[in-house]
Amino acid sequence: PIGPFTEMKEDDYGLFVRGRLLIDDDPLAKRAHAHMKAGSVKGMSIGYMLKDWEYDSAKGAFLLKEIDLWEVSIVTMPANTEAKITEVKASL
Repeated sequence: PIGPFTEMKEDDYGLFVRGRLLIDDDPLAKRAHAHMKAGSVKGMSIGYMLKDWEYDSAKGAFLLKEIDLWEVSIVTMPANTEAKITEVKASL
């Protein structure tokens, strides 16, 4: 881990997460922050155990109805291309 998540919620778009990178205490967090600010890392990924789902034939997609969320990661190439980092703040 490179920092805690301070907020997680489901919104109209999907899963919204907000976190804080421990850039003063962790060199990997500082590096991740630099890449996020530069735009070279801009994806998100989640690890989970699927509990309930359904297939939406109109969308050609599986809809996750219930999951046990295990982890959230920043990544360069997310499996879901819509899973994006939308805001990166400067270090405080």
